[in-house]
Amino acid sequence: SKATVSVLYWGGEMPYTPDPSQGSALNKECVALLKEIERVTKEQDAIWAEVGDVVTDEDDVGLQVELISDTKYHQLYSAKEKAAKLATSIAESAKIAKQSSRRVKEIDKLKARVNSTLDLATGVSKQGSSLEGITTALSKCDYEAAAEIISEYYIIEDQLKDIAALEEQDSDEELATQEVIDKTDSEDDDVVGVRKPGTRATAQLLHAKRDEVRDAVRKEFNESAAAQDRDGVVRFSKLYKKVGLTQEGVEQYSRWLQQGCGAQLTLHVESTLDTIAKGSKTATHLTLVSEVLDHIVSTIEAEDAHITEFFGESGVAVMVNALHEECTKHSVSVLNSFLTNRNLTLTGSRSPTPQSTPTHQGQGLGNDTDTKKMDQTLEEISHLSYFCFLYFDFLKKKRGVTGEPALTDKLHELLGCYIPLQREYLAAAFGKALDVLLTSSRSADSGNTPGNTSKGSATSQSPTRFSDPKAWKNLMDVTVQGTNFLGLNQEEEHCDGEAATTFVDDIFFILRTTVERVVRTRSGPIIGSVLNIITDLIRDNLLIVLKEKLTLKRENQIAPKNLYWMNACLTCKEYCAKLNDFFMALCPKDFAAEGEAAMEQYKASGQDLLTAGSLFDELLLSVIGKTKTLITKQMYEKGLKSFDELSYVLGEEKLIHYEICDAWVRAAIQQWEEMLRPYTDILNIENMNVLIAEIVGWTVKQMEVILMKKSYDVCGGLQLDRDIRAVKQYFSGKTEKPIREKFTRLSHIAALLIVDRLAEVEDLWTGGAYSSGALMWRLNPDEAKKVLLLRKDLPAHQIRALNLMKGGH
Repeated sequence: SKATVSVLYWGGEMPYTPDPSQGSALNKECVALLKEIERVTKEQDAIWAEVGDVVTDEDDVGLQVELISDTKYHQLYSAKEKAAKLATSIAESAKIAKQSSRRVKEIDKLKARVNSTLDLATGVSKQGSSLEGITTALSKCDYEAAAEIISEYYIIEDQLKDIAALEEQDSDEELATQEVIDKTDSEDDDVVGVRKPGTRATAQLLHAKRDEVRDAVRKEFNESAAAQDRDGVVRFSKLYKKVGLTQEGVEQYSRWLQQGCGAQLTLHVESTLDTIAKGSKTATHLTLVSEVLDHIVSTIEAEDAHITEFFGESGVAVMVNALHEECTKHSVSVLNSFLTNRNLTLTGSRSPTPQSTPTHQGQGLGNDTDTKKMDQTLEEISHLSYFCFLYFDFLKKKRGVTGEPALTDKLHELLGCYIPLQREYLAAAFGKALDVLLTSSRSADSGNTPGNTSKGSATSQSPTRFSDPKAWKNLMDVTVQGTNFLGLNQEEEHCDGEAATTFVDDIFFILRTTVERVVRTRSGPIIGSVLNIITDLIRDNLLIVLKEKLTLKRENQIAPKNLYWMNACLTCKEYCAKLNDFFMALCPKDFAAEGEAAMEQYKASGQDLLTAGSLFDELLLSVIGKTKTLITKQMYEKGLKSFDELSYVLGEEKLIHYEICDAWVRAAIQQWEEMLRPYTDILNIENMNVLIAEIVGWTVKQMEVILMKKSYDVCGGLQLDRDIRAVKQYFSGKTEKPIREKFTRLSHIAALLIVDRLAEVEDLWTGGAYSSGALMWRLNPDEAKKVLLLRKDLPAHQIRALNLMKGGH
């Protein structure tokens, strides 16, 4: 039977009649839901009833509030009384604590007075025994015991002075203490402040004995030093501080060390310089300076503990200054000999010799021995500077060291020769490397063996290549004629690829060595100047050579040597970046202490290297562009011309025929492959990728120009799509870089040309039900309609009426 249930719904009753046709399960759920609603409604009514009870009981709440207020005021008053009593107790406790603290201080001061009086009595009693002990020790030559007594005497004197100073702090206590001392004076032999004549006499005797001990220590030290008795020198140097001669002791000991080191170094330096003057190859100025610095540093390290223990940190400074003076004398002597031996002046210029006749700018020196001497000289200056700066860093760790400016001045004089010598060396080395390159090219062209000579070359051997491209010493052993930079265009066409690679590797190996070498000088101005020289060499010399090598001898032909030098050009760009990275990697090790400003300056110098590297990139892109132009001319004649002449109004029969007998694309690809094979064989991967990308860009544009001049039917559209896919697949296999994106526009054109009816166009354009999805069209609506108008089998007026504005363009 039907039942009507009333529920609370928006303030009214809503009749609900269960429908038996919905099934018993639905009825049960409805009943359960209604019961839940009824339960929640009852709970809500109960809560509202409780709220109403609270509100109506307002009078009772007011009484409770008044009761709480009265209780609060009563408790606060009681707390206030307790707080006042507690504050009074705290004040009294603080007063008692202050009084106690004052009494404790008075007791401590009295205790100090008692202790000082006891120390006074002990010290006075020891003075008499000190006099007797010194006399006994001197008679037995026991200088350590005598010095120990003297040391204790000084300690007693210091204690007496401290006691006297303490007594003068409080005038009242000083008067009371003086009365006690005066009373003690009638019973004792000594007083504080006012000594009896007998006590002063004892002090004078002690001072006389002290002077006697001092003289004995000086005498024994000097005798030990004269006899080169190290044990005796060390023994008596320890006594200087105990007898009150600390400064004199460290000066004497440091002078003895200086004289000892000086004697050894003088003998060694003079004999080694004589050996160098006689032309010995085993002895060098670099080794000699290193030995001098090492001897001084090892002496300082060996004596540091002894000096610190007996003379303190100030004593270490005295010793280091004395030894540094000796080091400066011998190091400056060696550096002067080096400058004379290398025939260097402050400006770095060298006196001309018969073996060293300067040529015009850009040429290498005619004598290889002279070039090797420049290389050796720069290497030695670099290491000499580095060793000296390491030595200066060592001195900085010794506090109080003033240093000797003579060595620094001589080092600056030496570094003053570095920049002009480095410029001269790089010019000579570059010219020599170019000489070897040209000689190698002439030998290869004429069929000469490495031992043969060509016209204009020297009589020594000129190898066509090097087994190790970084073996610069081998390169230096080759004697060839200076290079005429203006005659580069006269060289033969052929150039061996390994020679080009070797030339670039050699040049940048020299530059890398130059960077590493100049960083060792640790001189900011010199480093910056040498980096500028390197940048100028790359920009003004190396780049010019590559421009000449990459010049096309015939406008319509690329020679194999041009391809080799395209690889070399890319290598130059990469080496410039690596050279900058190498320089910046060295900077934190040696220049971090110079601060951010210096580091920014070095980064700017490194940036110049990157800028020079970008010039090679510009040159390379220019040559690749010319190469692309020559290649594409041949590509049109050997493929695209057939495409241009072919009709794409085919029909099914001809479409099938072209599937069996290709119309043009297979023959074109075969000819293109033959044409590009030399480039693939010679060019490296990076250059080949760039060249293919340039060729593909031109090919795509040219094919679009050609196909937009044609007419099509649906079979012609299918053939065009097939041809575009074949060309895309061929070029994709020629490069590692993605190039399919370049063919997207052509693919979209082909997609429009293969529709059967115009209804498919709108569906294809918007990504409708009959397409594979919306495309990001590379054609705008007008261009799409122009493509469709090429289909002569589709109504032109319907094509123009197409609505393509909602496409994916």
